[in-house]
Amino acid sequence: MLFKRIKTSNILQLLLRYLAEVIIIFLGITISFVFEQWREEQRKQKEVIELSESLLADINALKTKLTQDADGSAAWISQMDSLRMQRTSDNISNRQMTWFYKMVTGQYFFLFDPYSPTYMSAAGSRLLIELPDSLRNRLYELYRVELPLFQLLYDQQQENINNFRNLTMVPSNAYLYNTNASPLGPDLKVLANEIKRPVYGNFINQVILTEEQVYKLNKETITTLSTLENNLTTYINKLKE
Repeated sequence: MLFKRIKTSNILQLLLRYLAEVIIIFLGITISFVFEQWREEQRKQKEVIELSESLLADINALKTKLTQDADGSAAWISQMDSLRMQRTSDNISNRQMTWFYKMVTGQYFFLFDPYSPTYMSAAGSRLLIELPDSLRNRLYELYRVELPLFQLLYDQQQENINNFRNLTMVPSNAYLYNTNASPLGPDLKVLANEIKRPVYGNFINQVILTEEQVYKLNKETITTLSTLENNLTTYINKLKE
């Protein structure tokens, strides 16, 4: 009877020891899993913060550029509107004619890149899906819709000017250059007579209409960028809490 009790006690101790080992192993695996999951979440959060800060930097830079471009568009519209009103008169100043000549001969050029390297890289790596839906959708509309349309208007304006120069000015019988000037420059008197032609009036109207669309979209995009700027800043601060 005593032997049986001792044997039963040993079996119970052995079972308890095995149970303790199983519990320790289970707790060890669970703690390791939780720690790895926490570390992965921290790594992912760090990447999302870096992505958001990089997007914010791109947006700030773009906003600064568009603000400067808006001033340029306003100046273009003002200059072209003045030329439109005075085109058939003899009151156009040499400064205005010189500006028009530089514009139509491509000495003022447009350069606009609608894409963000940060956004394109994030979209390719699928890191972008970690952002909230509202931010991700707004970024898509900005970089895939609004800014490509903005570039399309820029390209259209440049094409209008190039076509007018190549198809209207160049084939014209009027020689615009003053050979006595040094360096070679346009004869502003000849150009003043040329600009009175109806085709120049149509061209000026076309440039103004396109530039007004550029200016309008510029202002709308700046508003979008300001909203995104605030939303990203709030999101980054929340992640860092």
